[in-house]
Amino acid sequence: MTVPRDYRGLIKTFREYPQEIQDFYFRFPALVAASDVGWEAPVSYLLVKFEYALMVTLYSGIVRHFGTDPEETWKELKNAMITRNSYKDQFENIFSTALSPALMKKIRQISDTRNELFHGKLPEPARLRKTMIEIFDFSKAFNEFVLKVGCFKPIGSLQGVIKSGKFSKKMAITKWVIKGLGFTKEGII
Repeated sequence: MTVPRDYRGLIKTFREYPQEIQDFYFRFPALVAASDVGWEAPVSYLLVKFEYALMVTLYSGIVRHFGTDPEETWKELKNAMITRNSYKDQFENIFSTALSPALMKKIRQISDTRNELFHGKLPEPARLRKTMIEIFDFSKAFNEFVLKVGCFKPIGSLQGVIKSGKFSKKMAITKWVIKGLGFTKEGII
């Protein structure tokens, strides 16, 4: 992977990814072009969106495949303890398919940079630029993988994920489904 050395190269590379990825990370070009914010601001934005995409994947999979109440599902997931290791297990519980080793490796690499950055260790600029490209690569591969196993693309519009009227209106059922899939406030069961 060739990592661009300046913001123009990063924007050019970003524009080569599918439109749904560009739409999902739509603030990236303006952030990366702003010379006064450094590399930390655009990579932080991408990391937040990356984490959101992981969470939305679990949420969408539960609602789509188990027919749970959308609002109650989101509430329960927001309160659940989800770690990098538990994410892998929870994904498999929902989709009955393990995340590929290549995707898990990318999650680890991106998360390592995230941990350094968000804990004030400030990775080198080259590493931050590389992480930006890794997030785009992951997003493309993750969309393709989830489309195969879950019939939707989590990084995009999510149109059609929730089928109107196809979910349980009983919140208690939703809570039991969420618990049965291994989500708790303490982490995976």
